[in-house]
Amino acid sequence: KWIKEQADSLGIDPTRIAVTGDSAGGGLAAGLAQLAHDLGEVKPAFQLLVYPMLDDRTTLKLDHAGRGECIWTPGSNLLCWSSYLDRKPRVEAAPAYAVPARRQDLSGLAPAWIGVGTLDLFYPENKEYAERLVEAGVPCEFCEVEGAYPKAHWERPAYIQRPDLAGSARRDVPIATVTDALSHAACETAHDLGAAAIINATASGHTALAVARYRPLCP
Repeated sequence: KWIKEQADSLGIDPTRIAVTGDSAGGGLAAGLAQLAHDLGEVKPAFQLLVYPMLDDRTTLKLDHAGRGECIWTPGSNLLCWSSYLDRKPRVEAAPAYAVPARRQDLSGLAPAWIGVGTLDLFYPENKEYAERLVEAGVPCEFCEVEGAYPKAHWERPAYIQRPDLAGSARRDVPIATVTDALSHAACETAHDLGAAAIINATASGHTALAVARYRPLCP
């Protein structure tokens, strides 16, 4: 809301404000997109979610198919959700906007980009959320990096395929690292949608919001 009100002084188009975050911050960004939609005061143009933490119910699963063995483990996930919710996750509903994946109606939300590695503990919940967005009529690009775990870096170039949201042919994009692969694909999508300013949600004790101006969005 502040960014919209200060759009002139910031030199941005208030109709082209996007939200973004990675990991727990990605979950906060997704929740912010839902809240903004419901309040109707600001309509985000885009939500950029990098391996977002979306569903507390992942902590209730015993089998993760080999995911979550590196960097972010099931134990880390349980501690994080328990700290955030101020209780251990349970099957019953969580507070509104706290767990984006629990929202039933995803229609009308901002177009999204979701990127995650296939060995990331969040991979199943990210893929499901992306599929649900599409089913609800929300444009969503889902980018997965084979064999990648959270914040992984590869010594060899990573190649990702991405389609344009307008439906153009897929193309290979060579990127040096997994993180760069996700960032570059997300940046391209944000550029395609014309985002002028991005609200970056991070999770470090409390929500921190930072405004970043992108001119141009990509190098």
